[in-house]
Amino acid sequence: MEEDGVIHRVKGLQGCKYSIREIEDIEKLGRKDLNEISLIEYKKVENEKDYWKNEYLKLRNAISSSAYDLVRVLSDGGKYDEA
Repeated sequence: MEEDGVIHRVKGLQGCKYSIREIEDIEKLGRKDLNEISLIEYKKVENEKDYWKNEYLKLRNAISSSAYDLVRVLSDGGKYDEA
């Protein structure tokens, strides 16, 4: 899609990053052709989406908890004791 000019990399970022707006536009276009895929394939993609959303939420909570613990350690001058 990038070679066809459908999607463009965001310049100035490390790695291969794309604009979320372009991705959403591409997804909207794909929804018009939704009847071209089977219901089983569609459900599989929906299930994968739910799985990755849950994984994202778990990671976000873990990072938030770790950040909270780090702030506690730093504010205690390194004398963190789990209570």
